[in-house]
Amino acid sequence: MNDPLFHLSFGSLEVVVTAWKLIGYVGLLLFTGRWVVQLIASRRAGMPVLPRAFWYMSMSGSVLLLAYFTFGKNDSVGVLANLFPLVTAGYNLWLDLRPALGRWWGRTEPRWRGASLLGAEFVREVAALVRRRRGEIGGALLAVLALAATLHGFDAGLRAWNTRHVDATMISWARSLSWWGELHRAPLLALVAVSLHAALRRRKDVSRLLLSGLAAGLAAGVLVNILKVIVARPRPSSGLADGFYWFHFESAFLGFPSGHAAHCFAMVGALFVFAPRWAGALVGGAAAVAWARFCLDRHYLTDLVAGAGLGLMVGVVCGLAARRALVPPVSPNVAAVPPQPAPAFA
Repeated sequence: MNDPLFHLSFGSLEVVVTAWKLIGYVGLLLFTGRWVVQLIASRRAGMPVLPRAFWYMSMSGSVLLLAYFTFGKNDSVGVLANLFPLVTAGYNLWLDLRPALGRWWGRTEPRWRGASLLGAEFVREVAALVRRRRGEIGGALLAVLALAATLHGFDAGLRAWNTRHVDATMISWARSLSWWGELHRAPLLALVAVSLHAALRRRKDVSRLLLSGLAAGLAAGVLVNILKVIVARPRPSSGLADGFYWFHFESAFLGFPSGHAAHCFAMVGALFVFAPRWAGALVGGAAAVAWARFCLDRHYLTDLVAGAGLGLMVGVVCGLAARRALVPPVSPNVAAVPPQPAPAFA
């Protein structure tokens, strides 16, 4: 898939097109062309509209771009950037097609209404939990930053020790662990495995378990990538002097905190609320991924500590919020039975 298919020349510029690049170009064309469709539909309607074709093009373009960033470029930032448009397009298509699907299924209430209620309740619970526990969350954040600041003095010495002792076998293992440690690989597979195990045991909180893990991994990834750009601490392998350079988008400056450690430990934190034994078993895998990033000279020790701490915080918050999120058991289409007055005793 990464072998050249053909070459394009534009003067002195030559572009090598592989199969994955071609998939990415088609996805980008669909993703961009949807706005042309929206403009044409709005001009015909005489008012701003979003036709169904817009959402179809958005979904198909996002799927192709996800495939490109996942397998062709191995870019977790690109994966996260295309997940939200995909979910948005799918949700809007579901809203548009819901009446027809309801008639096709022979029911007026959609099957996924419970999932949408759970998602909305989960978001409200996260906001409420952050407001109620802002003191504890702030204290935990300060503790993580204080620990990272305390360990900062060991960064240079540990990196020098790692450079002296690492060998080809360790690098090979570290590369494999780093590859599997991407959010959409081993962490997602582990979450699905735990959810399936819970479903086989007929647990009633499977949907909350799955929701908390997915939300924790995505939220930790987004938060960490924002912090990386703001702080702009160089990676050890960049050759730049250690420090904060502030507001850089280049990969060489995206060292603090570690994204791999953040999303791996975020899922551990979410699972700790629902399945503590599984979380304890997966801590070793998350620590191994963090070691791999250190061994490959992609992060300092403090990058990993900060990423793991932030990830655990996000994971526990998402897990607690998902556990408190309640879906009303009575359908709103069914009229509630008014309470009956208590019988009078003589």
